[in-house]
Amino acid sequence: MELVELKTVEEREEAFTILVELVPQLKRKPFLDSFDHELMKSHKLFGLRKEGQLVSVAAAWVLMTGLPEKLLWIYALVTTEPMRSSGCGRTMINALKQYASNEGFDEIRTHSHREQAADFWVNKARFDPFSIVYRKKVNQ
Repeated sequence: MELVELKTVEEREEAFTILVELVPQLKRKPFLDSFDHELMKSHKLFGLRKEGQLVSVAAAWVLMTGLPEKLLWIYALVTTEPMRSSGCGRTMINALKQYASNEGFDEIRTHSHREQAADFWVNKARFDPFSIVYRKKVNQ
């Protein structure tokens, strides 16, 4: 399997078909249009290809915290339904770890709102839980 950075409109459209499996409310046009926004300059979209076919997608931000650390923050990772539980997620994480190392990142971080994802992140991907996330809606 091969990790590729998805940059073209065609590659992003291909990624959309897999990301919508994780986020069913995701809409094609707003998703594709979002890449033109100023805030997306630090956004990266990666794909894992098996025999040329896209089987897994990771969406990430490159973050500089103001502290001396450079982070790759994965905010979405999904493998297409037929390939789930076949090791693609671990392969994707290993490939992203190699990418991050080559690019001078200090850490890879992620979060999840899905309880069932904890098994993957902690037991399979070997991420350490280290924080609690709080939020406040702006208009409440």
